[in-house]
Amino acid sequence: MHLVRDVLDKQLLDRLGRKIGRVDGIIVEIQDRRSRPRVVALESGCATQAMRIHPKLARWVETLCRRIGANSGYRIEWKSINIDGLDVRTQVNGDETPLMNMEKQLAGKLARLPGGAPKHG
Repeated sequence: MHLVRDVLDKQLLDRLGRKIGRVDGIIVEIQDRRSRPRVVALESGCATQAMRIHPKLARWVETLCRRIGANSGYRIEWKSINIDGLDVRTQVNGDETPLMNMEKQLAGKLARLPGGAPKHG
């Protein structure tokens, strides 16, 4: 498997098949120089994505996320990952992670805007 090509920037799906973000980072552990690197987790979030551009940008994004109550990054253990073609399937429930919180908050606010989602009830 070509880890960067096959995993990075791919769609993350929770155990129910719902889209919960994209793979923004790959966490690798290196024990010592003689052993092979071991993938520990995948990361998703705006600060992780910003870190790929520049560490200062990542710190700024992380501060912004903290101020507005958004998720700056979330790790999913590698042992709960299954690479399925174009998608990366996880064993996590998206509702039990901070990955879907911002989407839910925005959906509630956008529903009140003209042209937003219709109200149910």
